[in-house]
Amino acid sequence: LMIDAPGDCAGLLSTLETGQWSVNAFVTPTGALNFYLVELHRDGRSGILRMSGSDTTCHGVLSLSHEEDVSLSGDDVADGSAQFLPYSCQYQDDEKTTVAITALYDFEDDLHVSVDAAFDTGTGELDPESIEVATLHGPEPLIVTMGRMLKMSFAGDEEGFEAGLSAGYYPGDDIDGEATISSPDPLTGTITLSGLVNEETGANLSLVAGFRCTP
Repeated sequence: LMIDAPGDCAGLLSTLETGQWSVNAFVTPTGALNFYLVELHRDGRSGILRMSGSDTTCHGVLSLSHEEDVSLSGDDVADGSAQFLPYSCQYQDDEKTTVAITALYDFEDDLHVSVDAAFDTGTGELDPESIEVATLHGPEPLIVTMGRMLKMSFAGDEEGFEAGLSAGYYPGDDIDGEATISSPDPLTGTITLSGLVNEETGANLSLVAGFRCTP
């Protein structure tokens, strides 16, 4: 959902804070970091609002969460429903033949998973160079962790940033996978990956995760 509001983003944030949403602006403009990341909650549903602009206009992109089935096997094991938040889902060309997605998944326990991938919307073929899967254990939603680490990075706190990094998995020699598209509008489907490897530990990971790129 795209938002274009008159006035600055601080004014839009104030309006949201007086409404029916529970609002947590966990990233606000500071130094070189000139945008907002705002976590929203209402009636059991959460979302992320990214805002940037000027003194006269605020542009925002709102993504809302919903449940998706996710299965992990290997170094981390999970099988069930997770809250899915499409942090980013953008077509890479005017013909909409390729899409790049950053998908965040929060399980009810302390497991969180992020998936980065780009794929052909017709064939479902994945670009191996685009694939990265990260797992993290902790009490807070993954988007909040990402925002906190982003602030550390811009503040030059490399030690704190490194401490917050999760286990990262990348395509190994036996990488295999595809994106199965069940609906083009809204873009909906399942990403299936096997042969992911943690380059530091050698651990393996396989993943099957649903996605839907819509508010």
